Amino acid sequence: MRGYKAQLKSPLLPPAGENGYCFTFWQHMFGSSVGSLSVILQTTDPLNKIQVWQKSGNQGEEWQLVQIHVTLQKVHQVILEATVGGETSEIAIDEITFFDRPCLASKSLSVGLTVGLTLLAGVIISIFLFMMYKMGFTV
Repeated sequence: MRGYKAQLKSPLLPPAGENGYCFTFWQHMFGSSVGSLSVILQTTDPLNKIQVWQKSGNQGEEWQLVQIHVTLQKVHQVILEATVGGETSEIAIDEITFFDRPCLASKSLSVGLTVGLTLLAGVIISIFLFMMYKMGFTV
């Protein structure tokens, strides 16, 4: 299980435009053997991948906001990639949002006004089913 990866990919997105856009999500990485979580921008050329954010290891019990100002001027996908570190840890993401403007300072972001897509349950279920499949279980 250690080293297995799960990816969540956006559809193809247009170039970021003159001011770029803000990609935000909440992350929770907790436990003694947490792997890593990365945000990657990939153009239509599969060899052109740019890692724009990455965290590894235990980040504490609190959910943390991640904001990334994207300025890529090519058609691209945003990819969230989690790598399994061990069985006694968890990586979760929630409220994935794209804003058509640069990112605001963290203190100014009003979470109540964000229109996000909550994927926590789906991601956890998908990773669980993937891990069960890899271990030879049938569901």
